[in-house]
Amino acid sequence: MLSIISVLITAWLLTAVANSLPPSSFSRALNHSQIISSLNHVLPPAPTVIADLGRIIDPNGFPNVFIGGEPIPRGNINLPSLGELSAAVNADKASVVRIQGQGCGGIVSGSGFVVAPGLVATNAHVVAGITQPVVEDSNGTHYARVVWFDPNLDFALLRVNNLAGKPLTLEKANQPSGTPAAVVGYPGGGPFNAVPAAIMDEFEASGHNIYGNGLTMRSVYEIKGTVIPGNSGGPLVAENSDVIGIVFAESTTYNHVGYALSMGKVINELNHEKNNQRPVSTGTCAE
Repeated sequence: MLSIISVLITAWLLTAVANSLPPSSFSRALNHSQIISSLNHVLPPAPTVIADLGRIIDPNGFPNVFIGGEPIPRGNINLPSLGELSAAVNADKASVVRIQGQGCGGIVSGSGFVVAPGLVATNAHVVAGITQPVVEDSNGTHYARVVWFDPNLDFALLRVNNLAGKPLTLEKANQPSGTPAAVVGYPGGGPFNAVPAAIMDEFEASGHNIYGNGLTMRSVYEIKGTVIPGNSGGPLVAENSDVIGIVFAESTTYNHVGYALSMGKVINELNHEKNNQRPVSTGTCAE
C-alpha cells in the first residue's frame, strides 16, 4: 500500500513539473491519463515551488487555464480556409502589433491590438515583470507604458503614441460552436502571421492567475487551431473583421487546440479602465 501511494504521489508531482514547462508530447500523454485526472481532482494543487520551475525555463509562458484536466474537445468542428478570412485579416493587420520587452529570461515577445486611440490590449502575462515594453507596428517602434494590469483575467492595457492602425471593433456577444475565425499575431516573436481557427466551445474555466496561485474564473473559448508562444495577446478575428476573443493559451493536452478569452469581461474592464494615463506595476514574471 505504501509503495502504491508513493508511486501515485510521484506521478502527481511529475505531472505538475511537466505542466509548468512548455507543452510537449510527454506532458500531453500525462494529462491524457485517467489516473492523473483522478489525482488532480482529489489532491490539492502541487506546491508552488514546482510551479516556480516553469518561471526559470519558460518565463511569461502560457497561464494554466484549468485546475485539473482539460475538457475533451468536440471532434466535429471543421477549420475554415484562410482564404475565407483573408479580407478580415487584411482589414485588421495594421492594428495588430508586436509587444516586446526585457523579461526575466531575456527578451519576451507577444502580440496585441489597438482598442482605442493610443491604446493597445494584450495579455497580462505578455508584459508581466517588464518595466519598459515596446510596441512595434508599420509606423515603427514605440515606447509604451502599462496603464492597466489584471493578472487574474490575464488582461493588460498599454498607452502608446503614433500607432499605425485604427481601433478594432470588439464583439461582446458569445459566438456559437463552429464559428470560423483567424488567430492573428506575431508567433514566436517573428513576422505577422494568421492561421485559420474555429470555435469549439465556450465555458467558464476555473484556473490559477498568471502567477500560478489563487483561484480565478475566466470565460473562455476553446478553439481549434495552432496557437504558439508569441500569439498571446493577439486577437481572434471573425469573418467580418470583428475581434471575438483574445488568444492567451495553448492546450497542454490536445494537439491544435488553444484558448481565447471571450470578450464580455474584457470589454467591461476596457470600458472601466481605458482612460487611465498613469503607469501601473506589472508585477513579477508570470508563471
